Amino acid sequence: RKADGKVLSRVSMTSFWSRLGTHHPFDPRVLYDPHSDRWLVSAANDPLLASSSILYGISDTSDPQGSWHLYAIDADPTNATWADFPTLGFDQSTVAIDVNMFAAGTGTYVSNRLIVLDYAALRAGTSGQPVEIGVPGGFTLQPAVTYSPSEETLYLVEHLDSFSAAYRFWSLRGSTLRVVGAASKTSPLGPWATPGPGNFLPQSDGRGVDADDSRVGNAVFRNGHVWYAQTINLPPSSGVGCRCGCRGLGT
Repeated sequence: RKADGKVLSRVSMTSFWSRLGTHHPFDPRVLYDPHSDRWLVSAANDPLLASSSILYGISDTSDPQGSWHLYAIDADPTNATWADFPTLGFDQSTVAIDVNMFAAGTGTYVSNRLIVLDYAALRAGTSGQPVEIGVPGGFTLQPAVTYSPSEETLYLVEHLDSFSAAYRFWSLRGSTLRVVGAASKTSPLGPWATPGPGNFLPQSDGRGVDADDSRVGNAVFRNGHVWYAQTINLPPSSGVGCRCGCRGLGT
């Protein structure tokens, strides 16, 4: 949109990703990096199918209506799993995409994988030299959008358990991923309940957003803190609410 709020243009996901030969792109993410003055996008393709892939791209300029470099990674060369719910974040050296892997043809969860991209190479017009990292026991790691041009660590946050108020911070430097503090953390605000499937949050147009579970939906690093948001039931016994968390990291 322009400064006056008017829509500049519309493009379908199918059309946007078509040059990669996609059939069913879904779960898009779109970010703007004010330091590099570029747009970043990610999505997944072909849910449930052996042809599943992970999609990502970068705009060539600050104009999202201009040219893009777009790429696809085979989600699983063995065709045993497919990729779901890509998350996206960055700092000035790294772009990270996290995906949950499910058994082909089913919704049975198998593993979590993190795709790490060299941001300088991506800006230079190459694929970003993708490196894939397995995350044992992980589920929906949310990389932070890093609003600091000098921060050298990309932080990620992961919801673990609602009733024990547990979560994990991760730090990523290059291709080295570590749990901050080497252990999970507990929210000082106490426990909450997990919204169940079909728990729709109201919108002004009357159509609800399916809350589904308490995974972290967005994270931002600013001024030495990670701010993140997730959908929860609060109090734990009833009602749907939204909690935003802030944790000091000490860079």
